[in-house]
Amino acid sequence: MQKHLAVLLLAVGSAHAATTATITPGPWDLYKGSTILKPRVAYPSEAACAAAARLRGVVASYLCKTSSAVDVTVVADPPPPPPPPPPYTGTATLTWAAPGTKADGTTTADVAGYVIRYGLQSGAYTVSKAATSSPATVVGLAPGAWFFVVSAIDSAGNESESSYELSKTVTFTESTAP
Repeated sequence: MQKHLAVLLLAVGSAHAATTATITPGPWDLYKGSTILKPRVAYPSEAACAAAARLRGVVASYLCKTSSAVDVTVVADPPPPPPPPPPYTGTATLTWAAPGTKADGTTTADVAGYVIRYGLQSGAYTVSKAATSSPATVVGLAPGAWFFVVSAIDSAGNESESSYELSKTVTFTESTAP
C-alpha cells in the first residue's frame, strides 16, 4: 500500500505564530492508478481502505489514498494585551493661606504639612496627596470636573478640618499624553 497525504498550512494575515497544529486526514478512497473505484466509498482510515481492498481481492496496482479533504485545527498564541492608556497630564495648582490658630485657639506654629484630598465627585475624595507648603500642584488628572479640599497636619499627627471645597474642570486637551 502507498500512502498519499498532502497538507498545506497557510497563516494569512496573522502576526502570531501558531503553537499547535492538529492535522486529521480526510476520508480514504480506493484508487486504481489515478481513478477512484466506483461506486465511491470513503473509508474512515487507511487501514479500513486496505481491508476493503483485500476483501475485493485487488492486485498491487490498487492503492489507498486520502482525498484532498483535510481538517486542520490551528491554535494561535493569544494576542498581546492592549497597551496601557497614556498617562494623563491635566494639572491643578492649589494655593492656600496657612492657618494662624487651631480650633482650640492655640497657635499653629507646629504645622508639619498638609493633605490635599480630591476626586471626581463633590464630597467624595478618592485620592490624597501630601504637601509640605502652599502652593502645591496635583498632576495626572483625567478630563472632568475635579473637587479639592486641603487640611493641615501638626507635628503630633493631628489633622484639621478640611477647607472649603474648590473645583477645577480639566479639559481633554490638558490631559492628553505628550
